[in-house]
Amino acid sequence: GFVGGFNDRVVEAALDALTPQDKLFVLGSRGAARATEMKHPPAWFGPMATRPDAVSTVVQRLSEELFRQIAAREITRVEAVYAVSRQGTASTVERRPLLPLDARIRQPKQKHQTPLHNMDPAKLLEKLTEEYVFARLTEAAVESISAENAARLSATQAAHDNISTMLTTLQSDARQSRQSEITTEILELAVGAAMVGDQ
Repeated sequence: GFVGGFNDRVVEAALDALTPQDKLFVLGSRGAARATEMKHPPAWFGPMATRPDAVSTVVQRLSEELFRQIAAREITRVEAVYAVSRQGTASTVERRPLLPLDARIRQPKQKHQTPLHNMDPAKLLEKLTEEYVFARLTEAAVESISAENAARLSATQAAHDNISTMLTTLQSDARQSRQSEITTEILELAVGAAMVGDQ
């Protein structure tokens, strides 16, 4: 779309973060195409949501594939790379590690009473990890949609400003041209009248 170098910046940041053993997962056909052009085709890609209410479906597909490969021990580390936009500033690209879980998340600082639960602790941790990753990927996707729309708005505003400037210049040129034509016509009439008066 009309977003300038938005996709290029995100893809370049993602490729900079990759090691030769890493796999690239991409949400968005433009990003996948750009990564392929840059000689690093994604191991998996899916369409990106265009509206926030469609994000959960897209992220669900991505999460399922990630956890399928994690279960098969094909992936041991997951990092999200996405664009973030804040009002009044240009969008930036952020990198956020998702897995493995940070030690601060896995182990409380103080010992507390053992929590009551109805699930096996390993299964509970697995489900909580899936929910955590899903929430973080959802956040990244929504931030990316927001940043892309901000980039589109900025590009549209710049185009509007350029058109306004060009229109002002053309109107000024047209006025000057018309003034020159009027001046020429008046001079021709004055010269013609003077010649008729001399005869």
